[in-house]
Amino acid sequence: MKNWMSHLIARVPVSVHSKLLVAFLVIVTLLITFGVVVLHAMSGINRRVEDMITLHHKTAAFRQLQHDTTIQLYSVSTALINPNERKLASTLRQLHQFRYDLERVQFVTKDEVKLFEKISNEHEKLIEVVTHVVEQMRAGSSLESVERTFDKAVMLADRLERLTNEMVNRAEADMISKIDESIQAYLASRWVVIGFALGSVVLALVLGYSISSSLLRPMKRIDRSLSQTASGDFTQRIHVPNRDEIGTLADNLNIMNEELERLYKQLETANRQTEEKNLQLEETLQKVELYSQMLRNELERGRRMQTSFLPGELLKIDNWELVPYFKPARQVAGDFYDVFKLPGGCIGLVVADVCDKGVGAALFMALFRSLIRVFSGKTMLEGFVLPSQEISGEMLDTTDEMLQLTDFGHLETLNAVKLTNNYIAMNHGDLSMFATLFFGVLNPENGLLSYVNGGHEPVVIISSQGGIKEYLSPTGPAVGVMPDVDFVIKQILLVPGDIMLAYTDGVTEALSAGGKEFSRERLLAFLDKSYPSAEELLERIAGQLNSHMKDTEQFDDITLLALRKL
Repeated sequence: MKNWMSHLIARVPVSVHSKLLVAFLVIVTLLITFGVVVLHAMSGINRRVEDMITLHHKTAAFRQLQHDTTIQLYSVSTALINPNERKLASTLRQLHQFRYDLERVQFVTKDEVKLFEKISNEHEKLIEVVTHVVEQMRAGSSLESVERTFDKAVMLADRLERLTNEMVNRAEADMISKIDESIQAYLASRWVVIGFALGSVVLALVLGYSISSSLLRPMKRIDRSLSQTASGDFTQRIHVPNRDEIGTLADNLNIMNEELERLYKQLETANRQTEEKNLQLEETLQKVELYSQMLRNELERGRRMQTSFLPGELLKIDNWELVPYFKPARQVAGDFYDVFKLPGGCIGLVVADVCDKGVGAALFMALFRSLIRVFSGKTMLEGFVLPSQEISGEMLDTTDEMLQLTDFGHLETLNAVKLTNNYIAMNHGDLSMFATLFFGVLNPENGLLSYVNGGHEPVVIISSQGGIKEYLSPTGPAVGVMPDVDFVIKQILLVPGDIMLAYTDGVTEALSAGGKEFSRERLLAFLDKSYPSAEELLERIAGQLNSHMKDTEQFDDITLLALRKL
């Protein structure tokens, strides 16, 4: 029964809120009905109590009337036995008073009206008999006539007494009957109240159990299904009879499980495919690692080869201090410096920065270095010396004093910059590779430095007292951009204590962890004081650079070359 009712409630197509509201209204209705039943029972009990009180008053009144009748009859009998006019007159007044009291009696029912009429008639007759006796006594009638009237009065008194006794007996019988009826009615009302209370409680319990079962049983099924879903079993489906929110929830969970099952199968398929791809990737990664190791080995070989292009041990020049600093950004670099001896005792000094970085820049670095050396015209290539080219006055920017110290044969060496420019521009112009380059020819005997600056950072001359003496600014464009470009040759005379500092843009553009450049201004700030040696100057600059960059990845190659006349 309870399961049937739970199923029926679950099938009702209304919301859970509406079902609970209806259940609440049913319980409230039961409470109100129970209250009405109790009030009705109490009202019946109260009505019967009032009837019993009325009967009690009625019985008391009838008993009082019976008592008064008995007393009056006794007085009448006494007066008749010893007749005298005064007693008879007094008795007659009492009889009239009894008549008045009888008319005032209340609580007379319809079935008692005839009895009261008989009592009233018998009393009237008694009054007439007693009045007749009094009149006979006043008229002096014979004793025999009075006795006959007396006998008649006694008979009336007996009938009157029987009638009043019957009246009292009837009242008492009604009293007893009402008491029995009240007891029976009380017992019946009590059982009605108890039965209705028990019925209401049972109905409320059944209704509560049915509603709770219609809600909790589906929720338990949903809970079990969710537990199985959480454990990875997406095949479970929830079947509930509810056509409310719980039914909607079960349908949604079934849809979710179906979708999860579909996605899980897709995921398993994807995982299998991923595992297969991972195996392939592992194989590919192993190949890549092997290839990367080969590349690293090749780059390391390239680095060693490139390093070998740089001067392994700098020339020792009497009365001159020559110090380099080189730090590539990658294994192979685009910056380079070179120091080589020219015929006649002059020294070639080169600092260059090839555009871009990495392997391409390193290859062009080697090409630029080789071309400068070959086109200097003073370096033999398989026993062959390249021809010299005469230097015109338009190509030389100098003073008369330095012109007297100039060896024009050495100046022809600087023509290597133009030849290198033409070669790169005409043969490799499609690669857009170029270099900024400083090429100087130093006469170590007199300190005369002839140079070409092809778009490179200005070389700084620092005086022995500290501070910048002169900037060796560009005398032509970057090398390799376009052919047939003239590069002006300039000269400067270095005196004892002067320091020439050449550097690439990797110094000024070195970045800190916050992305801030080292800057040209900061570099020049170190040059305001005098330095006892070129080595100390480079150590100071290198220390500041390393402190500035710290653990930041180096962005560009760093090259410095310092030359000091002792």
